[in-house]
Order: sequence, then structure tokens, then C-alpha cells
Amino acid sequence: YFAKLADRYLALLVDYLRNINFSVDPASCSMLRQLPIFLTIHGEMIALKQMQCYVWNPNVNKIGMKKWLEHIGSTIVFLDGTGEWRRLASSSSDLGVDEVSAQEIYTRFIFPNFSCLEEKERYKQLKHIRDCLFEKSQLFQSKDHCHANFIYSLEALPCLGPDSQTLKRVSNFCSPDVDVFQLFPERFNFLPQCFISTEEKDAWVKFLSEIGLKMYPTSTEFIELCEQVAEGNHPKLRKASHTLLKALISKKAFEKNWHTSHFIQTVSEISFVCTADLSQLTWIKDAHPPTKTIQTGNRETVTMTKLNGAGINEYKLLWTVMPVIELSLWKFDMYTRARIASVLNLCHVVTAPTTDQVIQNIINISKSVFSSISLFDKCPEKLKPQAKNAKDLKEVMLRNFRFLNSHIKKEREKIEELNSYCCVPICPIIVEDSNFRGAVLVKPCQTVLSSQAREYHPFLYYPHDLFEVASVLELAGVKREIEISHLRFVLEEAYHCSAQKTLDVNTQKVVYAAIKKVYELLKSNGNAKGLIPLYLPSHHQNLCLSTSLYYCDKYQPREL
Repeated sequence: YFAKLADRYLALLVDYLRNINFSVDPASCSMLRQLPIFLTIHGEMIALKQMQCYVWNPNVNKIGMKKWLEHIGSTIVFLDGTGEWRRLASSSSDLGVDEVSAQEIYTRFIFPNFSCLEEKERYKQLKHIRDCLFEKSQLFQSKDHCHANFIYSLEALPCLGPDSQTLKRVSNFCSPDVDVFQLFPERFNFLPQCFISTEEKDAWVKFLSEIGLKMYPTSTEFIELCEQVAEGNHPKLRKASHTLLKALISKKAFEKNWHTSHFIQTVSEISFVCTADLSQLTWIKDAHPPTKTIQTGNRETVTMTKLNGAGINEYKLLWTVMPVIELSLWKFDMYTRARIASVLNLCHVVTAPTTDQVIQNIINISKSVFSSISLFDKCPEKLKPQAKNAKDLKEVMLRNFRFLNSHIKKEREKIEELNSYCCVPICPIIVEDSNFRGAVLVKPCQTVLSSQAREYHPFLYYPHDLFEVASVLELAGVKREIEISHLRFVLEEAYHCSAQKTLDVNTQKVVYAAIKKVYELLKSNGNAKGLIPLYLPSHHQNLCLSTSLYYCDKYQPREL
């Protein structure tokens, strides 16, 4: 009978009954609940009796409602909050009906039965939460237990997967936009296609990342990826190496506080970083040996090294001293550069060369094939292709000297140690008047910072374009004026080059000029120390030690 009442008569009945104060008259309230005047969300008029009743919140999406209602049982009823019954009391709780928020309905009733929904229904429910509920819950979760519980339940909810039997939490899936995940697809689960193949992809990634979507590998996963690359077990080895290094120094890694002592110590000892391409330098001198060399499936050779002990930035200052990795800090802004440098320093990467390292680099370069004096006369076929790189070799040496020049005040004593290697060629010279159109590295004792040296070419050289680093060259043993030691060197080298044969015309001119200069220096200072024995020309025009020559008054020597 009550169910058939017209809305007008039902309103009259409610107007009569609402005069009863049900909050202080439990007996009347119990009798009222027996009347079928309560409108459910299905449009049915029912009596509440012993049921557990809640007011339906309109902010809940009704998609798949019948399925999850079947699982919560018939004793739980949701009433339509717009029904006439709401006028029976000032508060629905006076009638034994609880008011619940949308978040509570999801947390208490829908989430526990989420697996009974179909994939499309789950998708629409998550979309509704994303668009209508999540932002508000985030805003109030610190103040309201209901909102906080909703966020926690959402994070723990198995909601993604192709079917109800394989649903997993969002935290089991990875963002499709992270390079590290893309390069190792066999190791990670990606979001179902319906979340990433729409125009709302960015909105989905942003929302899901807030409830656990993996935006970065864990520190343990990262170590495992580095070890995989170090073993050469990746089809795109160079790209994988570069991506891992980029991830290590990224802002996200910094924010996640990855860089604990154990993590850094472990990663810095794994040879997963590709060395830089040094082909523009290795023609001068071989690079420092990498930690390992890997032959890939497509016959590409990849050299790998570990971060600990590797260098960056200044390739020309370090490439013979330590492995060099391809990473330049100068392309970043100041704050980013400082953050990256702090991580690299923890990994013991050399971000700025030391004077000792540059000195050793100069010494190593000086042992290259371009330090042979024979290049002035004859160029081996294998070096001819490099002749065009003369300016490059000169620039490399200048870069090293400039570095020492900038540290000369604080590191003077260390730079002076180069003087101990006076037999080491360190000065770049451009040979323009021989058949070798390239660069030759000559010894300090063969170099004079005076144009007078040109008279003794090819045994002495005047580095006219190196005066900007003259202070360093002087510490390394280069003199500003010609001394007897230079002339002695000229005569010795002329002897070795002639191989005890008759001197050619050009060499004769140099030799006699050197002897004349020796005479002038002796006349001015009278110090003959270090001269005996001396190589001198015989009447056959070949060089011999002065101790093996005899004066012949019948022979008219050439006028000096």
C-alpha cells in the first residue's frame, strides 16, 4: 500500500511523521523503519528493518554497481538522498542511516570488490577517481583520516591488468616515458595499452605516478641494469650505457636519495660506462687502456670503463692518463652542474684535472712517434695521412701548457719537475720546409726562445708561436738564449744523422755555424765545462770526436 502511494500523498505522510522527534524516541524510529517509504538508488521503495543503511553519495560513479553490490550482501542498502524520507528528520543518523563520503564508499565497498568489475568498468572508475576525487583527497589527506585512508587504499589496490585474475597494484607498473624502462622492456611491466594510447596519456601518467606508478628504477634495479650492460648483454650497448649514466646524475635520482655510500661504492666499480670517442687524439698517442673491451653482435667494438678513476670534460688533458667518459658539465646551468659534480665526485670521477695528471699527460704525449727528429728528413708512409693534423697536435700541446701556465704560481715546483725529463720531447713545432708537412715534438734542449735558433735548423728550433706559455717552457728546460749545451746537442745530432758519412752541404753549414757560435760563447765567458769531447768535422767532412782528431798543418781548414 505504501509503495503505491502517489508522491503527493507520500509527501503528506512525511509531513505528518516528521513531527516526531526520532532522536529521542527510539521506539517510534524502530516502527518507522518498518514502513516501505525509503527510496533506494535503484528507485525502489523499501522498509529498512534490520538493514545497514547508507546515503548514496552522488560523487561515486555507478558503473559496475550491480556487480560489486552483489558481493557486499543484501543487508547493506544505499538510499537515494533526494527521496522524501530525508525530510523525516534533521539528520539521517536519527533514522539509523549513515552519511558517507564518496571516498568512504570506494574504500569500504568498491575497492574490496574491484576485481569483479570488467576491464572497461575498472578503467572508467579509475578515470572518475582521477578527474573528480583524487585531487581533493590529496589536499585533505593530512587533516582527514577518511581522505588519507582513501589514498592509501588506492595505492594498495590491485587495479591494473588484462583480467580479474592477474590484477596488480599500480606500483608494479612503469611509466612508458622513462628511457631506462624503454631500453630494458624485458625487466619491467608497462601500463596497459588503454592508458597510454589515448590523448589523456599525460594525465594518466601524472595521476598514476601519485599512487605508485614507477617513474624510476629502484637502486637495486639500477645496479642490476648496470651489471647487465657491463656484461655486454644488450642489443644497444652504447645507448643503454649513456642512458644509465644520464639517469644516475639526474635530478630524480638526486631527489630519491639514491646516493648512499653503499650504492655509490657499488655503482662506481661497475664497468658500464662507454668511453669517449678519442679518435681525434689517439693518432697522436694511444688512450689509456679501458677497463674492458666488448665485441657486440653486429661486430662493433665498445670500450667500457668504471666511474671510479675515470675523467670527464678535459679530454686533451687526460686521455693518456686515465679512461675518459663522454660527459660534459659545461652544457648545464650552474646549479645543475653543481649537483652533477657532487654525484660524480662521490663516484671518484675526475671532474677537474690536477697538475700532476697534466704533467704526466705531456710526458706520455712526448713519447709518441711524432717526437722523432728523423721526421725532418723523411716521413714514414704510415704518418703521412696524419700530416694534415699538424695544427691539432699543436693545439693539444698548447692546451696542456696553458693549463700548467694557469697554475704556475701555486704549482711551480711540480711544473719544474718537467726539467728532470729534459730528454722528453714536449714542444710542438710545425715543419714547413721539409717533406713532412706535419707536427714534430722536439726536446727542450733542442728549443730556444730566440730567433737565432733558425740558423741551426733542423737541430734547433724557435717556437715563435708559443710565447704565451714561455714561462712553462722555461720551467721545463727551454732556454731564452742559445747556450753551449744547445750547440753540443746540434753537433751530436748531426753526427748521429750522418751515420759517420760525409755531411751534406746543408748540414755542413749548420755544423760550422755551431762551431763558430761555440767559439763566441767561450770567448765571452771562458767556461769550457762540458765541451770535451766534442764532435768536430774532419778534413773528409765527416764528424768525429775531438779526442780522435789530429791537427794537420798541411791541410788548410775551411774558414769559419
